[in-house]
Formats: sequence, structure tokens, C-alpha cells
Amino acid sequence: MSHKNLGDFVVIKKGQTMLLDTDTPVLSMLLIKGGHLIFDRKDVHLQAERILITEGGSFQVSNDFFFSLELWVNNCKFKAS
Repeated sequence: MSHKNLGDFVVIKKGQTMLLDTDTPVLSMLLIKGGHLIFDRKDVHLQAERILITEGGSFQVSNDFFFSLELWVNNCKFKAS
């Protein structure tokens, strides 16, 4: 994902695959509209006020390594490891 600014609205469209390889500022919205977002490393932080996945899009954390995932929604933390 190219460098984004605080508050940006990011759209990943059908046919696009974005590799997240750097931390993001807090995005206002991440819309995965048929595209695919893949985390490149286990120490990357995606921050967004809202995330919406539609039209068959996907959000993938690589299974090449042991990872733990923390997801914050409305100040509530969900953790998977």
C-alpha cells in the first residue's frame, strides 16, 4: 500500500491486490471492494476508523509465520493467536 495520510479514504478495487508492508496512519475508511489486502510481515500495523469488505474482497494475514492479531473496533479489543 503506498504511503497514505491521516484520515484518507482508501479503496482496493476488484482486480487489485495490495501488499501491506508498512504501518499506516489512522485511515478514515478502508474499503476492500472486490480486491485483496495481504499483510506482508507480522509487525505491520493497519489503523482505520472503519473497514468494510464487499463484493468478494479479502483481508489476509499470511500464514507463513506464527502471528497474533489484535483488532480494535469501537475501543473494544479482539485478539487471535
